[in-house]
Amino acid sequence: MKDFFSRQDRILDYIIITFGAFIYAASVVVFIRPARIPISGVTGVAVILNYLFHRLPAGVLNAALNIPLIVIGVRSFGKIFLIRTAYTVAVSSVFLDILPLFLPEYQGDILITLLFGGVIGGAGSGLIFLRGSTGGGLDIISKLLSRKVVMPIGTISMIFNGFIILFSALVYRNVESALYAVILTYVSSSVVNSILIGTDLSNGAFIITDKPKEMSDAIMLKLHRGVTAIQATGMYTHKDRTMLLCAVRRHEAIALKRIISETDPTAFMLLANVQEVLGRGFKQVLNDQGGR
Repeated sequence: MKDFFSRQDRILDYIIITFGAFIYAASVVVFIRPARIPISGVTGVAVILNYLFHRLPAGVLNAALNIPLIVIGVRSFGKIFLIRTAYTVAVSSVFLDILPLFLPEYQGDILITLLFGGVIGGAGSGLIFLRGSTGGGLDIISKLLSRKVVMPIGTISMIFNGFIILFSALVYRNVESALYAVILTYVSSSVVNSILIGTDLSNGAFIITDKPKEMSDAIMLKLHRGVTAIQATGMYTHKDRTMLLCAVRRHEAIALKRIISETDPTAFMLLANVQEVLGRGFKQVLNDQGGR
């Protein structure tokens, strides 16, 4: 039974990856490429080479540029990661060449192009990342180089993407296109982060109180949130204290403050913004392959 559900999860992963690749390619074909806006990654290189050499399809170029990178990465990364990446590259490349036959190019307002191109493209990339895959290319290069040089993967990727965008702007002979690319990347990245992390930001509360039992009981009763007690020592008074750890959603923070004030007015609390909370009462924990 476990193998059956595992197989179902893998099938679902590939269905979502395919849909993500479809809408990402659609954003390039309909909005980004017609407006001559540079895009990052190997796909951006393929698009600019297609612009320079019209006889070479962008999808074919994208696949051709990614194949050697995937081969290089075989020994360095997991088998499942590379299989999914190769599949993503393959379907993305097919869509890049097929969709222009069916979808019209948008030639209207540049703001609409940036907004819809960024949102749709970001949604496609987010779905791909969510199911444990990538678009290949710079992700593989950045991971490999990060093992050779003392530099974060994000920084390496940003440097490469900067060169690609700058080169594309020079080819298009339009400085504004590079500025548009920055806006497009910001919109796209925001959508990707919303998909991967979510928009339901939460708060983490660290509460130091002399009434840990009463405080935790009130929180669990009124907010229905779990509380963890941690033994701590006040370094000024050298007294043993109890610190309570609790995660709440943003809209519950005011109620939590009220509970603390009513239960122990002398309590000390740190309330921190938490980007993501996984577990019971919040988001479900996903396995490292993207499936549940």
